[in-house]
Amino acid sequence: MIGLTKLNVLIPSAGARVSFILYFKEHPEVKNVITTEINPLAPGVYVADKCYKAPRTLSSDYIPFLLSVCEKERVNLIIPLMDLDIVVISRNREVFLERGIKLLLHPKETVEIAADKYQSLVILKEVGVDVPNTLLLKDAESAEEIIAYPMLLKPRYISMKNSPEYFIKKISDRRELEFWKRELTGKEDRYILQEYLAGTELTVDFFCYNGEVISIVPGERLAAVAPAFSETGGAIIRGKTFHSEEINELVFKAAEKLKFHGPANFQGYKLKDGSIKITEINPRLTGASVMTKAAGADFFKWSIDMILGKELKPRIGDFKEIYMTCWSKPIFFEKPYFL
Repeated sequence: MIGLTKLNVLIPSAGARVSFILYFKEHPEVKNVITTEINPLAPGVYVADKCYKAPRTLSSDYIPFLLSVCEKERVNLIIPLMDLDIVVISRNREVFLERGIKLLLHPKETVEIAADKYQSLVILKEVGVDVPNTLLLKDAESAEEIIAYPMLLKPRYISMKNSPEYFIKKISDRRELEFWKRELTGKEDRYILQEYLAGTELTVDFFCYNGEVISIVPGERLAAVAPAFSETGGAIIRGKTFHSEEINELVFKAAEKLKFHGPANFQGYKLKDGSIKITEINPRLTGASVMTKAAGADFFKWSIDMILGKELKPRIGDFKEIYMTCWSKPIFFEKPYFL
């Protein structure tokens, strides 16, 4: 695999990431993009060069399945885009690396911190990044002293996505808080209570090379598939990019502590008083990365360039302020790829 002149890229869990797949296919050093999926109607199945039906990510068969696809397709780079894939592949990264398969992943320690929404906010606060008041549900007895109603009940770990454990609830009073404490007895350390924020939703894409910040593209989330604080959240579908020295400084502070390597993202809010609070770290490309690329910061190309060992120079502020109003396109076919 190591001797191939071009990259055969595997993107697990293709989902609806049509633009992502097409952008990676545009790179002159990419030969094929292979995907995996459970759902035969997922749009990402139909823009890849080939797709394989996958087992569940948390099944014992998943890593052996990915290795078999890599062997069949001579894959030499895996780009996980789903949170659950990122966690599982990161924890098994050695089995891929020892076979010469590169991974577009941040260091394991960074992934683990980002995957824990409570721990990541603790660390951001330590380095001077403002975050919402947050407690573990197990510490709910002191919640009212720290967090005013309404407050949010949220999953602690990104690995809880795509499971019945993943939901977000707005808690309006003590009665509702007591109800959820009872409902989640035995799971109190798997959920957090968080200050409810109102204002402008922010999505901040940034790219690092061995810990050095290369690019920062702040954006406003003007519309999403579902409201951010719905039970399931939702991906951006409309937005705009803008320049902000204040947000740049927040990213620099975080990057001094966390060793990012590749594309990442902050979610947060600009409150009515003008202050900014960061709510979570996404250790990956996000839906906003499509907008970021259109603004002139091509994280997709830079990701491949970085894997190939090409030098990336900082280009802070080098992007356009644009609006995005639609990022999806219809796909038609007569027969599903697999059933």
